[in-house]
Amino acid sequence: MGGRPGICRADCQGKASSFPGLTLVRDRRQAVCVGAAAGPAGGDYVQAWHDVHAGATSMVMSRPRDVSGRTSYELLVDAVPTVDGPVVDMACGDGFLIDALRRRRDLQHVIGVDLNTAELRAARQRLGSGGALLRANATALPFATSSVSVVTAHFSLMLLLPLDDALAEIARALQPAGSLVAVIPGPIREDVPNGWPALRSAFAETHADHPIELPPIQDDRILDPDTRATLLDTAGLTVTTNQRTELIDRTDPAVAFDQLWLTYGPEVFPDSAQTALRDRLRQKLNERTGDDGLVPMVHIVDLVVATSDQRDRRAV
Repeated sequence: MGGRPGICRADCQGKASSFPGLTLVRDRRQAVCVGAAAGPAGGDYVQAWHDVHAGATSMVMSRPRDVSGRTSYELLVDAVPTVDGPVVDMACGDGFLIDALRRRRDLQHVIGVDLNTAELRAARQRLGSGGALLRANATALPFATSSVSVVTAHFSLMLLLPLDDALAEIARALQPAGSLVAVIPGPIREDVPNGWPALRSAFAETHADHPIELPPIQDDRILDPDTRATLLDTAGLTVTTNQRTELIDRTDPAVAFDQLWLTYGPEVFPDSAQTALRDRLRQKLNERTGDDGLVPMVHIVDLVVATSDQRDRRAV
């Protein structure tokens, strides 16, 4: 199947292809045409979840804002430095962040990378034929060594498994002094009125009543600032910014329920347990509803910028 405009199609020739300002290494087998038929998730819970819920992350995270009115996407976009070379959005999902990055006239080449075909199809619909999109594994990026100016990642670094391999691959692709700019979820606040702890509590109670083996979802090490700095340093990236921000969205309890259900986890339970979880979650959200009839949804996010160092890297 031929590739669409702006999408790399892997072949078996070992040849290189180019996006504007960037060389793509074709023999890194994970890069395939977005139009190709997607295979089964193969037991990968996160991939199967995104097959069904493409675009869910931007739907939820485009709502909460900080005191200045900025979303977490806008925080990230503002932190990306002006560069002449390519900007690669890792785990780009439905292209929401790419769309925002492309509005910056000082960023000439923005490329989206994701492993999930459903998300990439949603991104193609959002961005049109002019959007540059690649299906690739974060542990084997189809970019030449030291060819990328900036890598962005919104709510995705913890999902790139194995994490150490993914961070090393990002460092390999980045130019010396290139930047990783990421927004990472912070701790859930339980000391203020907040709808998010309702899910954690309801989930724990349901899991106690219906014990099941939970699938691997993410690597929590990246969520801790000190451990994160060590992981990034090991990969060849030095943290230069670590800014914690609170975002808030006051919303109707029904909307809050939908947002919380659109997270990893609830659907791992059998139907009977999901019914119990829904009932518990609605009750706990009602308990957190304010006098104005709205539930405060408080998000803590970490804006992290890390710069690539000058270490020798294996050429690819």
